[in-house]
Amino acid sequence: MESTAPPLTTEYAPPDREIIPPRFVSPAWRRAIAYAVDKFILGTAAVILTFPFFKFVARLGSWSAIIGCAVDVTYFAILDSQIGNGQSPGKRLMNVQVVDVLGKTISFDRSLLRSTIFLLPVYVSMYWSSLPREPAMALMVIAIATVACANYYLVLFNHDTRQGLHDLAAGSFVTGTDRRGAVATHPIWAMHWLIFAMVMAILILAGLIGNTWMMSNHPELKNITRALVGVEGAQQIRIINTGSAVDGNQKRILEITVVGDGKSAGEEAFADRVVKQIFENYPAAEHFNVVRVSISQGYNFGFAYSRSVRNIDRTPAEWKSRLAALPDDN
Repeated sequence: MESTAPPLTTEYAPPDREIIPPRFVSPAWRRAIAYAVDKFILGTAAVILTFPFFKFVARLGSWSAIIGCAVDVTYFAILDSQIGNGQSPGKRLMNVQVVDVLGKTISFDRSLLRSTIFLLPVYVSMYWSSLPREPAMALMVIAIATVACANYYLVLFNHDTRQGLHDLAAGSFVTGTDRRGAVATHPIWAMHWLIFAMVMAILILAGLIGNTWMMSNHPELKNITRALVGVEGAQQIRIINTGSAVDGNQKRILEITVVGDGKSAGEEAFADRVVKQIFENYPAAEHFNVVRVSISQGYNFGFAYSRSVRNIDRTPAEWKSRLAALPDDN
């Protein structure tokens, strides 16, 4: 007996598969606001915790940058991974999330790699002025700064994926949370790499030419910088030649801004050591109306910054008279 199949009706038809709409990469402005919110949270917490211990924290010196970088990297590594559902507080506020191409949150290891590649170059670039001025160190700083610039460039101008080098290394995307499918993505436009390389080459060349011109026209700056870096208690040195009008007369001011490590026996003695090196390595200092030592002490975690500043102003004659009265070993 011949059997007949039941008619194909909606009752017997296989149910439709759930259609999951794809995720789209988040615009750069959302990521920027989310990042600013997270930095504000970290900075506020740091200021509150360190306020009672300012003098102690100021003595950390360059360690404050290392501690700040470690805290910053750990914060984002944990919260942007599966542990934090791919959302730091800032990202949660802006409804964005760190995911892989399938729309799943990434592991802690990948998130740690991602945050390290993004944040470490920022910190190195921020503190480059306190590093030794050796050729090998300069090349390393340029390479690391290039990574930082590449991250920002790709997030801003790579409209297809908004992936910086940190995202490319971790295989991650920052997308909106309004959808839960895989990430709708396209290959990165190859011309981005060429454009970025050209821009960086121009910037590096301009920096090298500018530095060479400065050193050739002001050869004493190299000696001053080397001498001041060796001053006990000094972390960073900056020399400024300024002019200001006082009672209708133009006053030439040589300002030496020094970031101290907080361990110096006293600010006056500290300033004496700095000015002594200035006079020994920069005879033209005697022709200024005022030699100012601006002593700054405090900390800079990157996401939190606090400084106390004291300016010590004297004429070259006053400084020389003071230095002459000091013991020879000062």
